[in-house]
Amino acid sequence: MRRIRIIFPLILGFLLEQGNHAIGQGFTPEQKAEECRLIKEGMKHAWEGYKNYAWGYDALKPLSKAGHNWYGTSFLMTPVDAFDTFILMGMKDEAEEAKGLILSKLSFDRDEEVQLFEVSIRLLGGLLSSYELNGDSGFLRLAGDLGVDLVQGWYFGDQAIRSPRPAPLGAAPEGP
Repeated sequence: MRRIRIIFPLILGFLLEQGNHAIGQGFTPEQKAEECRLIKEGMKHAWEGYKNYAWGYDALKPLSKAGHNWYGTSFLMTPVDAFDTFILMGMKDEAEEAKGLILSKLSFDRDEEVQLFEVSIRLLGGLLSSYELNGDSGFLRLAGDLGVDLVQGWYFGDQAIRSPRPAPLGAAPEGP
């Protein structure tokens, strides 16, 4: 929390100081093209770091150059987060790498306690947007698997997925 309190005012101050440039007004077409190139370059650099040091993990710890999972095993959070961004940025090769990893390795057939909100917006939302942008039914299948699992956590109001498949929605399941 302390980092947020320190970083937010710095970012806000920077944006206010930039004035119209912070929202894209006043840039020439050449400046916009250069900014886009630099942003893509940064995204490519981040993805290369993930591939080299954290492939198959949820995230990269950049200082230690080590992979990190948010839970007991990987939910491939970085590739799921990055896939739709790659599509929107026109980074086709990187999108295909992320897609290949997601569709070949991501599974929700496990008993894992998760943060429902975080997993809902990052993974479920990421998989649904990936399907909408790419059309591969593998993304929709994974989103369906996860959604069915998350329903139980939302239904009971706790933070756990207690079984690979919860009771049918039509019946009131027993509590965990």
